[in-house]
Amino acid sequence: MSISQLRLSTTNNAQIDRVLNQISDKLNEIIDSVNQRDVSDVKSLTRGKPGDIRLSLDSTDGNYYIDGRTDEGWVRSSAMTIIER
Repeated sequence: MSISQLRLSTTNNAQIDRVLNQISDKLNEIIDSVNQRDVSDVKSLTRGKPGDIRLSLDSTDGNYYIDGRTDEGWVRSSAMTIIER
C-alpha cells in the first residue's frame, strides 16, 4: 500500500524528467518502507522486503519489539523496555 505521493518538478528535457521520475519513485519506495498508513493495522507476515524494519507493540504481552524483514520472513528482537522522555 503506497502512502507517499512525492513528485519532483519537471523540466523541458525528457531525459532529465525520466531520471527525476525514477528518483521520486525510489524515494517513495523508501518512505513507504519505513512508514505505515495506520499503526493500528494488523501486521502482515508477508508484506515488506528484506532490510525493512518496524517497531511493533505485541498486544498479548504489552511489550514493544523491533522486527526486521529477512529473506526468510519477519524476525523479532527480544522484549525491550521503552522509557518515555
